[in-house]
Amino acid sequence: MLSRFQLTAAGPALIAVCAACSVNPYTQRMQLVLVSPSYEAKLGAAAYRKMLDENPVRTDPAAVIPVQRVMGRLIAAARQSKYADIARSFEWDISVIEDPHMRNAVALPGGKLLVYTGLLPVAQHEAGLAAVLSHEIVHALARHSVEQLTYDALRVTRESARLPFSRNHELEADYIGLLLMAAAGYDPREAVGLWERMKASGDELPPEYLSSHPSYERRIEALHAHMPEAWEMYEQIRSQDRAETRVPRAE
Repeated sequence: MLSRFQLTAAGPALIAVCAACSVNPYTQRMQLVLVSPSYEAKLGAAAYRKMLDENPVRTDPAAVIPVQRVMGRLIAAARQSKYADIARSFEWDISVIEDPHMRNAVALPGGKLLVYTGLLPVAQHEAGLAAVLSHEIVHALARHSVEQLTYDALRVTRESARLPFSRNHELEADYIGLLLMAAAGYDPREAVGLWERMKASGDELPPEYLSSHPSYERRIEALHAHMPEAWEMYEQIRSQDRAETRVPRAE
């Protein structure tokens, strides 16, 4: 049992840790992040510049404009979400990296995103792209990268514990991302279609207990479980859009 002296001595540290704790507004999961938002932004900006310097960047409208349009709608929805404050504080940017073999997108701390051209054929359309980008945007909004950095710095998690921790981040981003794409007016059912295409594309994942990502089957199952909530939000957005189109314009 800790003595009163030990508890008193630990008080400032406990207060500091508690001050760094937050609760995810969607999942109610307790989070500990000891990285300041300003330092987080610097980390992300530095990594973003490095990636752009070291990789071929697409600048042609055919590749860039659809990606920017989807991101714009998602960020607008994020700024009206439970993450509104942090979404408005980030300096968002997105770039398209030429790599036909990489079927992926990446979120960096502070709101910088990268999309690889290998993802575009699998996404197929803007709703499919929205399923990926909403997931990545949530990683940034939920500060998953710096949360993991905090735990690594504190050596709280061993490697065997990091994998389920990372998988929980992925499932959390899938869930909130599904709501975000619905709030942006994209059919959330396309998220299931995306992961079915990813599974069919031939990318084999290691067994889940050896992977930082959930299996395709688990992701699809979880998306189906959350679909009623996302569909209700999507229908609300569609109803609002229909109501706005019926309002007569002033002469």
